[in-house]
Formats: sequence, structure tokens, C-alpha cells
Amino acid sequence: MFLNAGLSDGLFDWQYYQHSPKTVLIQSDEVWGFPWQRICLTLTGCTGCSNVKPASLISMCVPTGISQKFYPTNFGYILYDAGKFYDYTGNSVNLVSSAPEWEASNGAIYGIDGFLKPLDKLNDTITVYNLMKKDPELSLYISALDRSGIASQLQLTGFFTYTVIAPRNAAITAAGINVAALNATELRNFVQSYIIPNRYVFTDGDFNGQIANKNGELLTVAGRWENFAVTNTAGKTVKPVASNTQGSNGVIHKINSVF
Repeated sequence: MFLNAGLSDGLFDWQYYQHSPKTVLIQSDEVWGFPWQRICLTLTGCTGCSNVKPASLISMCVPTGISQKFYPTNFGYILYDAGKFYDYTGNSVNLVSSAPEWEASNGAIYGIDGFLKPLDKLNDTITVYNLMKKDPELSLYISALDRSGIASQLQLTGFFTYTVIAPRNAAITAAGINVAALNATELRNFVQSYIIPNRYVFTDGDFNGQIANKNGELLTVAGRWENFAVTNTAGKTVKPVASNTQGSNGVIHKINSVF
């Protein structure tokens, strides 16, 4: 199944393994059950193995060794925390052992005891825009996005990725911002100050430093987990109250204050 799904690309070559190390998570036959074909059909709805891409067969471009953070995979980011891997839906599987079952210069293999849900990066129903639109706490920010002309960009998938630090309704209201009274230019500047294009920024501290928002203004990202914060050029710092909501084209953090 691994070979038929085309997931072996980059795991071996004839150039002395010049690619970056990869970590593979995979289950034993016992986890798949018997006959495995029936499990395959149940999990994927497919009618042939050539199209099977279960989330368990994932490769992570990371050095050997696993720590608490979000890891990129072929099917979205997964979180490792205290012996468990979590997919974008919150579903988790256990790491069988903290030691790899196999390890070499080009990566390692770890055993897991279940199946993660794969994230379809082309699924336009779970873009960051559509996820925020379903959240009543973000209705004012969504209204600003719609009227600014930027909303359609946050629905693009494929090569387009965004980190959105979205202010909740209470934060916008407390700041005295009347979204309905802003013109298109003001709305665009407002919404774009909370959008980081072309990058997933999680609160795991994997990225700390300066990065530009969609207005071209530098934001400073610092800390990790409960100490994670983003500061703009005016020195105003915001912290997420709900974070790391992953969509098909990015990640969302909700904040209780505005820049």
C-alpha cells in the first residue's frame, strides 16, 4: 500500500541519500486487522490500492527524534505531545515506543497504534475563511474580510497558505472599531494586518522571529505554547486565546485584543 500510494518518493535514491531525513509513522499488521483489504476499503472508500493514501502512511521532513511540536506531513500538520500524535480534527494515536523501530542516515520508522485522518489540501470547504465564517465569535472580522475584497484570497488552496490571527468580536468592539463605518481601503488595511501569507505559524515555538503580514508590516513572533505572542511595529502585543485551528490552506489563532 505504501508503494502503491506513491509515498516512497524521496525515501530512497541512488545519490547517497542527499535528501533531508524523513520520519515515517506506520502501524503493524495487527492494527490493520485481517483481511487488510476490508480495513482499507472501510477507511478510504476506495476500490483499488492505487489510490490509497491513509494518513498513517505519512512522511515528515524532520531530523530523527520526536519532540512536542507540529510536524508537516504529506497530508497536513500533526501535533506530537506526550506520546500521542494528533491530526487536524483532534483525533489521536499513540506512539508505540519512544525509540524508533528502524533508524538510518536518511531517517527513521516509528510504530503507531491507530489511524490519523488525512487533510486534503485542496478541500475548499475547510479553508481558513470557511472555518472562521462558521465561528460566531469572528463574525465582525468575517464581515470586514467580505467588504475588503480579501475574502476570496483566503479561500484559495494548493500553493496558497495563510496564518490568520483573528480578533474576536469582543476585541473589535472593545477597541471601538466600527467595521460597518470603514471604507474598503481601511477594511483592507485592518484585515491584512492580521494575516501572514505563505506560512503556517503554530504556537509550538518552531518559528520565532520577524515575519511580514499581508500589509508588508513586520510582526515579531516570540515564545511557545502559553507564552506565544505576536507584536506589531507599534509595540502592541496580542496573545491567542484559542489557537492552532488547522484548515486546508492555513492555521487560525483567535485573539482577545487588537493591534
